[in-house]
Amino acid sequence: MEASREATHTIKVDVPDEQYDYVIVGGGTAGAVVARRLAEDPRVRVCLIEAGPSDENDPIIADPLAWEEMLGSEYDWNYHVEPTGGRGNPKMLHSRAKVLGGCSSHNSVIAFLTPDADLRRWESEGAAGWSPAKCAPYFEKLKQKVTLETVQPVNELNRTFIQAGVEAGFPQATFNSPEWLSKFEPCVGYFQLNSIGRERCSSSKCYLHPIRDLPSNLVLKLNTFIKRILFDAQRNAIGVLTHDDKVLGASKETILCGGAFDTPKLLMLSGIGPSWHLRELNIPIIANLPVGEHLIDHPEGVIIWESTKPIPGPTIQRYEAALFANALPQTTESKGT
Repeated sequence: MEASREATHTIKVDVPDEQYDYVIVGGGTAGAVVARRLAEDPRVRVCLIEAGPSDENDPIIADPLAWEEMLGSEYDWNYHVEPTGGRGNPKMLHSRAKVLGGCSSHNSVIAFLTPDADLRRWESEGAAGWSPAKCAPYFEKLKQKVTLETVQPVNELNRTFIQAGVEAGFPQATFNSPEWLSKFEPCVGYFQLNSIGRERCSSSKCYLHPIRDLPSNLVLKLNTFIKRILFDAQRNAIGVLTHDDKVLGASKETILCGGAFDTPKLLMLSGIGPSWHLRELNIPIIANLPVGEHLIDHPEGVIIWESTKPIPGPTIQRYEAALFANALPQTTESKGT
């Protein structure tokens, strides 16, 4: 990436308050995995930083059926979407987790591996090493730690939904199977869930619990908010600045795992982003880059139907089957489902 030369700003740090080899910002779905894997090398010191509290031993988080209770709670950043002309409800909320485990502690535990077409496109756009073949061993390794449980066809409502989809012309697929990943297309099927029955299998549960048994070279900092990334004179990231103005140094790498919203937000607060936007906020520019663009989201809309018979309750959680259909004209730029 080529940085802008029109205006630069660096932070001088003589002695960090704490020094590590790796500093990871965000103890969520990705951060928990990255931290524990790096800490397998006893020669390095790893610091994992999470803005929210621990999820350990919280019965609400553990129950996949209770995830809606966390919306708007202390575990939720509860972002408000700015009005966009002609695009629906201007008062939409966007829930993002503020708790160890991130959205894997906060979501509806639906599990999807990345379709092959997406991986091929990422690699073609410069993400070396992200082809389906090169990612496959890591997906298999992930399955050794994280449970993927397929919803069983025991709920009458789910069976009826699947049958209706098939009758409407949608083939029944096995989500996350090699065949489905290789040709992601309109279909209907039962979800795979990150759960063991009614117990959530978040990344924090699978990689960090019990917290008291974490290796000594992995330091976990909870309820710690990061103001910005720190850079040296060559604009290399050398650590981060916390909410209480402590400098956490990183001699090898500063790794951002804040998710689709908070990672670009932190980059822009640190001076990496569109120069016009950084100037609007009087943020010194480290690099003029198109950060924060091209979000691909999945807004939810509720459709309510009347039933001629009593509705059975959910087996594990409220969303156990799905139908994927083309919602937009198919182009090279748009594959709406």
